[in-house]
Amino acid sequence: MANKPTIFLSYRRASSRELARFVHARLTALGADVFLDVETLNAVRFASVIEKEILQRDYFLILLKPDTLDPDSWVQREVQTALANHKPIVPLTADNFDFSQHVPPELAGLRDYGGIPYTDHYADEAIARIVEAVGLRKGSFSLPLVAGVGALIVIAALFIVFGLPVLAAGNTPSATETPTTSPTVLPTQLASTLGEECDVQPDPNDPNAYMRRAELRLVQEDYEAAVSDFTCAIQLEPDNAVAYFGRAEANNDSANYMDALDDYNRAIELDPEYTEAYNNRGQLYRNVLGRIEDSVDDYTMALLYNNPEPHFVYTNRGSAYYFLDEYEKALDDFEEAIRINPEYAYAYNGRGVTYSAMGELDQAIADLTTAIELEPQNAEHYANRGVIYRRNEQFDESIADYQHALEIDPSRFDIYANMGNLYFGLEHCPEALESYERYLELAGDRAEPHLARRVNELTVQCGDN
Repeated sequence: MANKPTIFLSYRRASSRELARFVHARLTALGADVFLDVETLNAVRFASVIEKEILQRDYFLILLKPDTLDPDSWVQREVQTALANHKPIVPLTADNFDFSQHVPPELAGLRDYGGIPYTDHYADEAIARIVEAVGLRKGSFSLPLVAGVGALIVIAALFIVFGLPVLAAGNTPSATETPTTSPTVLPTQLASTLGEECDVQPDPNDPNAYMRRAELRLVQEDYEAAVSDFTCAIQLEPDNAVAYFGRAEANNDSANYMDALDDYNRAIELDPEYTEAYNNRGQLYRNVLGRIEDSVDDYTMALLYNNPEPHFVYTNRGSAYYFLDEYEKALDDFEEAIRINPEYAYAYNGRGVTYSAMGELDQAIADLTTAIELEPQNAEHYANRGVIYRRNEQFDESIADYQHALEIDPSRFDIYANMGNLYFGLEHCPEALESYERYLELAGDRAEPHLARRVNELTVQCGDN
């Protein structure tokens, strides 16, 4: 498999068009090659285009809502093709999709794959799990696998995107004394100086109108048009920090990361107390640019200026401290996130991961158990606790957690590797071989070569027993 994964995106147009466009835009921005068909389907097009694309792609990503697999849906044929050709399937579920109720008997094989839940509030976490499933990049927060198989424990990137307020007249955020880079233009001059794209009606000189349309275009994932509208607003109000922040978000979503950084910088110049801009610039520093120390500084500023979702920011900074091996500071931040929101599972997950790195395994297990109680359908929490149980030599509990995680998400080949390592260490030859073989099947070209060799050795060894 090439470094750039290829994905067939299956969806029902009537109910999932906007979600499909969102997922396509995000994965494409992260480097995946995603096929999204928008043409009207018929038998000829299916045979000549769709079936061929499914067969050629590395992964089959399907968006599942309760009506997706209705009898009159072409998605049924797409799924049948993927199942018949043993394509790796990544289901993304939304609107309370239930595998037991909404999968017809003829597609029963789809039930073998655990769904990634999607909600608007946790969209970035869902994208992070898709990214992990297709091997696009490692998760943003990890501990080593047992026996050095790679990275297992993942906390999804918490990229907080706050709603962009439409500014009423006279409500522009305060500017610093720094002169603006755009010249001030008198109202009577505006119509003649704006670009042709600045044509919003009824009043092309109204910056709030561009802000409103830009917000809509962000929701529609039309990032280029959103950038254009935010630029028009900036031309009309050069000191509008919110417009720079909005353009930064649009640039970030379209993978124009350095342009996004410039706009975050300008928003903060104009409004030095812009807490959301500090947080999101910190996420850009940490998740994309690898500037962990700078991300810590930005999270600190976001907290200083009373971020409206501080438990998210403390968790973000805690994970940054973890990457810097500053475990005590990481613990402090995760604990503060828990104090603010005692039901935020990822804060317990992060604290548990940190305790494990410090060798405090009993405390780590307790925190992962709490995370599981809060989010019992999150495979990450079970997988993480399984690793820690193994380190604590609680082997039966470790196996049970791995199996539970795989019931939730059967596509997690890294968990099969961990389970194989555990069985191998216990000298349970058939179980180790079965786990490793499943790992190799799911991992494909991403499989560790030494585990492929181990499978060959175990095949002989198990046959001799």
